[in-house]
Order: sequence, then C-alpha cells, then structure tokens
Amino acid sequence: MTEFGDRVINKQSTTYRSFSDFLKASDPEAQIAAQPTVMKRPVIHDGAQWYLGWDAATEAALT
Repeated sequence: MTEFGDRVINKQSTTYRSFSDFLKASDPEAQIAAQPTVMKRPVIHDGAQWYLGWDAATEAALT
C-alpha cells in the first residue's frame, strides 16, 4: 500500500461513504482492515511496475 498511499481506497464506493468520520480520517490500512471491499481493484504487479485500477493507461502499458 505504500506504493499508492490513500489512492488504494475507493472513495466512491457505498461502503466507504457509509464509514464514520473517524474511520474516513484513519489511515488506509485501518480502513481496509475494517472493510476490505473499500480497496480499489485490480492491483497488478508486472515485476517492475505496480498498477492500481484498470484504465486506458494501464491497458496500454500491459498490452
């Protein structure tokens, strides 16, 4: 998670939006420990590079 910081949390998810203010203010590790479904997916490691989520840039880099 150090590679992505707080970007690893899907802040648009209904699960995240239902978090208390205290949990929203906590670090990403605590948020994921409380509710693993808030982690953005996919997380891809191709050996040298990490990718978070799937978008045109990730697809272009991996294909």
